[in-house]
Amino acid sequence: MISVPLPPPDKRTLEREYRAARVKYESMLEEFKRDMSARFRDLEIDPTLKIRVKSFKSYYKKLMSRARTLGPDAESVEISDFLGVRVVCPFLEDLGVIEQQLRTAYRVVEVERKGAEYSVREFGYSSIHYLIQVPMDMSQRAGFDTVQICEVQVRTILQDAWAEVEHELIYKNEFSPFDEPLRRKLAALNANLSLSDIIFQEIREYQRQLQSELRKRRRGFHSKVAELSTADGNGRGHGSGSRAGTGLGDLPGPGNSMDGFLGDENTLEMYQSAIVASGGDSVDNLLLQALLAHNSGDLERAVELYGRILKHDPKPDTQAVILVHRGMAEFSRAKYNEAIRDFTKTLELDDTNVKALYYRGTVFRMMGRHGESLADLDRCIDIDPYQFDGLYARAQLRFQLGDYALAMSDCDRAIALEPDLPELARFRALVAEAVGKTL
Repeated sequence: MISVPLPPPDKRTLEREYRAARVKYESMLEEFKRDMSARFRDLEIDPTLKIRVKSFKSYYKKLMSRARTLGPDAESVEISDFLGVRVVCPFLEDLGVIEQQLRTAYRVVEVERKGAEYSVREFGYSSIHYLIQVPMDMSQRAGFDTVQICEVQVRTILQDAWAEVEHELIYKNEFSPFDEPLRRKLAALNANLSLSDIIFQEIREYQRQLQSELRKRRRGFHSKVAELSTADGNGRGHGSGSRAGTGLGDLPGPGNSMDGFLGDENTLEMYQSAIVASGGDSVDNLLLQALLAHNSGDLERAVELYGRILKHDPKPDTQAVILVHRGMAEFSRAKYNEAIRDFTKTLELDDTNVKALYYRGTVFRMMGRHGESLADLDRCIDIDPYQFDGLYARAQLRFQLGDYALAMSDCDRAIALEPDLPELARFRALVAEAVGKTL
């Protein structure tokens, strides 16, 4: 914000003063932008920040326009958007997070919510404008000895796109009474962008709920593994070379620390493709219902719902994901052969699916089929040498079989990937003790 006395100096004097101060303003805004970026860094969003000093042409035009509208007793003209920072966020919900951060970090002088005044029949972009006091130390370092006010605009990406186009089509070109058809077109475009923002937000909320249910389901699978390990010493059906009393049941299941194992971006994309390929909301609802049933322990219902999704005959990669889900549900209700069946079907669709190899290998281990378990885990790690869950599971299986040196090797590789997991450190100490006893 700057204040210009009335009557204003002549245009040439104003331009000379503007050019002399512009470099200082830009220097101050650069530091202000860096400070904002540092404060936003810990947020779950990564907004784009842009800065600008109003061009002299725009500044002078606004000054003259404002001067004409003020009464004869006015002593000065204030231009609030002379200095600007634009914060552009992906989603609608991000706007509130940014606002809270701005209010916490800086002194907010004024807030204007543009677009709130428009009816559904009118057009105009939405944006939140804050007048914020630039920290005094930044102003002083730039060479100013008075408080500087900056306009901070916070928008979504789509709101920003609309504002840029509107500025060119409307702000720079005044409409005439004959522009009604164009106004209707712009209103329709603005409505589409606003609707798109809402839909993007709904998709994000769906993905967040889906991710949450995936994590719960994954934890349930590993809890079942730990429960069986505790009950039987270290797994169902001790085969040749198995060792009871290892304490493995006290450890979390492999992958318990890896939140992204099955709920990663590729998996979420597969879910979205399943929804599109299979007819929209009905499959969307089936998927969430299945996960909710799975996580609540209603495993029979979950299996039935996964089966209904598969009857929609989705794409092979999507079938593979749903089959993995159903296999985990079958395992949780002690239907081990059915679980193996689904994981095997997954591998028939995609023989490099490390998720199916890891889960099938884990179920084989619980069934005491150690040779088949080891073959699956070996294949899993051959495909992805950095697969933490597979390494951890194979280390446990090798320990169980008495292959302590190889178990130690897998432990060390797993620790290189996840050095801060205390349960893994305790397991390695157990393996190291066993290795020492064999020397």
